[in-house]
Amino acid sequence: MRTHRRFLTALLFSVTTAALPAHAELDPELSKRVYDTLERGNRSGDRVTRARATEAFGPLDPATTAPYAADALKDPVFEVRAAAIAAMIKLGDPRFEPALVEEMKNARADFSGVLLPILFALPEKDALRIALAVMGDEKAPSRNAILEAFSKADAKWAIAFLKALMPPAGKNPTLGEAATAVSLSLRRTDTALLLEHLLTTGTPDVKARALEAFSLLPKGADLAPVRKLLKGKDKSLAGSVAEVLARHGDKSAVPALLPGLQSGDPKQVLRTLDALLEVPDASAVAAAEPLLKKPEENIDVTRRVLELRSRLGDAKLVDTLRAYRRSDDVRLQALAVYFLGVHEKGKALPDLHESVFHGDANVRLAAIEAIGRIGHHDSIAVLRRAIDAASDPELRKALVNAVAEIKDKDIVPVLSFLISDRDADVRRAAIRGLARTASKDAVPTLKIGTQDSDVDARSEAVQAIVALDPVEGPGVYRMALGWIVPEGVEALTKALGATFAPYLDMTLTSTRPELHDAALKALATLPEKEDGIIAGAFDRTRDTGLKIKILKRMVQKRGLVELPRLEQVAKAGDGSLRAAAIQLAGGAGDATALPFLAALLDDPDEFIRVTAATAILDVDSRQPQGKKKKPAKAKGR
Repeated sequence: MRTHRRFLTALLFSVTTAALPAHAELDPELSKRVYDTLERGNRSGDRVTRARATEAFGPLDPATTAPYAADALKDPVFEVRAAAIAAMIKLGDPRFEPALVEEMKNARADFSGVLLPILFALPEKDALRIALAVMGDEKAPSRNAILEAFSKADAKWAIAFLKALMPPAGKNPTLGEAATAVSLSLRRTDTALLLEHLLTTGTPDVKARALEAFSLLPKGADLAPVRKLLKGKDKSLAGSVAEVLARHGDKSAVPALLPGLQSGDPKQVLRTLDALLEVPDASAVAAAEPLLKKPEENIDVTRRVLELRSRLGDAKLVDTLRAYRRSDDVRLQALAVYFLGVHEKGKALPDLHESVFHGDANVRLAAIEAIGRIGHHDSIAVLRRAIDAASDPELRKALVNAVAEIKDKDIVPVLSFLISDRDADVRRAAIRGLARTASKDAVPTLKIGTQDSDVDARSEAVQAIVALDPVEGPGVYRMALGWIVPEGVEALTKALGATFAPYLDMTLTSTRPELHDAALKALATLPEKEDGIIAGAFDRTRDTGLKIKILKRMVQKRGLVELPRLEQVAKAGDGSLRAAAIQLAGGAGDATALPFLAALLDDPDEFIRVTAATAILDVDSRQPQGKKKKPAKAKGR
């Protein structure tokens, strides 16, 4: 009945309500019953019940109940000791600190789930002081767990903690290096201040790595700290800073990028050209012109310069390409074939089709790539003939990728026999091509792809069928629930939007909790569909963990409107679910919940009684000051 107790050992939910709670004060009789329930709960043989009672009872009437919390610090059960620490923090008893430090050093303690919320209940200055003291103890085996937990915490805590470990504030080199490595690995826009800190205080190597980390942040990240460095004193960073800005589409980086073209360092030149391709600008054409004086020296540089000129529609490009077409260097010939094909599109197809069977592999691959980029129906037969004749794996991949770029149902027969190719890249390309046809004719072949040994290929096949065929889609997706990854659910929701809502409903029937989380997260992006789907899933499922997640989401979204449902759930059924409903009712903070919570103080289940008592106190604590009364002590105590 209590398989979800770990969920219930956490601190009470913070519930967003849809309306202000009604005013109330506890009557003396109810206060006495709450006191008695929690006092008995302190002696419970059930560890979760005892822990919950300990945290609530200790601060209830400090003169008489504080000793209970102090005694609980010696309890053999971790959850009870943690609850006692939380109670003593509420009491303002300084004895909580050594006890908390000792628990934080325990490698077997649940730091992120239990101790971190307790730590966050303290003022930020005190919480950081305690955490840093534990990190400074080289014998503490829990330091890695603490570092990881803070890196995943809210941005405020992650930034404060990691900055305190890094120079100049942090004096321990080992901890500083660890915090720096963690900060550089984060891909969170809300912790970009850590990267800004490293840009201003780090060594040249750390600054370079921080810039690289900035470039990997999602589009839309605030790059103001990076942009400031363009005008900073350290000119050695200008090129790297400009590369980062360019990768995020910021054209202000172009002037700072141009000197990199004349650096003489081939690697630097390539990086600069790659950045300029993100923000093509006419000024870059003239700056890159000297790089083509000896185009055969570095064919990668030459290709990027030609790509830049092609994107900008340079009028002189065709003359350059025709000269390369007559070159003795077959690599330049290949570049000419590709870019002339891209530039002339349909007019170039006859020459490109002929070049598919050229004697040199470079020319063949260039022609195939250009054909794929053009994506014309007339190329299908040529590519099919080339696939039949190809034995080289790389050539086959290029041919299949080119076919996949042609959005025409006539490619279905070409790709159908490639769906079971021994090369996973070929199979994935075939699946992508079949999906792009937007034709139901591709579905039977795609169903074969759902049995592929490669999970990425299977995922793409499922996504394609779901998008193409509303009849076959549900059955295929249901079969995929045993292996599809949560990221796949999110990708499908993003790609298909509201049309994927019925599939999210189906996902909630899965036995995999990680898929439940993904589906609920995805449904939050479809508000017009969410309410009906989660309400239906709540009534349908027997999975207590899922019911609790849905109940929490309902209250987060609808607030006090859900009180009748909470009351109904709290009265009977699974103990964990009842307890969750009671906690949520208390967290809602509305006095209209007090009658049904008070009735639960007589429940035969001790855990439910204690949970109801804590919920009553939670409701009372959320009433305006002056409206609350301390629970009365029982007679004889």
